[in-house]
Amino acid sequence: GVLNPRFLNPVIQLLDRWKNKKPDGENQLIDIFIIKRYPVKPLLGELVFLGLRAAGFILTIMALTSVNWEQIPLLVGAFSCAWVLGLIVPGAPGGLGVFETTAMLLLQYHFPAALVISAIALYRLISILAETTGAAIASLHQRINHKKIPS
Repeated sequence: GVLNPRFLNPVIQLLDRWKNKKPDGENQLIDIFIIKRYPVKPLLGELVFLGLRAAGFILTIMALTSVNWEQIPLLVGAFSCAWVLGLIVPGAPGGLGVFETTAMLLLQYHFPAALVISAIALYRLISILAETTGAAIASLHQRINHKKIPS
């Protein structure tokens, strides 16, 4: 696609020449931005991460109401779109509010508004608790391992 190095590298070089107004031979800094190969591993890792987060969102909605198999693609799509918009909107602290608003707008005509708001709030609470628990366990693990190492 468009993120393939064959397409992306010429665009990066063109933007660098346009911005810096340098001749073709003086592109030392831009060489660090040239992509040698397509980043398959990070892409797959991000897709797995997003899939797990979407599964958590769907399970949260399923805890509040019954969901048909036909609604799962809608939920995954709405979650993915809301999650990406929550990441890229500048100025919002951690995307707080952007994710919720986008998910609400995308799902309001397919599910009752109270259900969507409840599921979004519960999902946010669960994800914050999961991240906090993970950080606490990692911190505790680091402290325990640090005390075992003799100085």
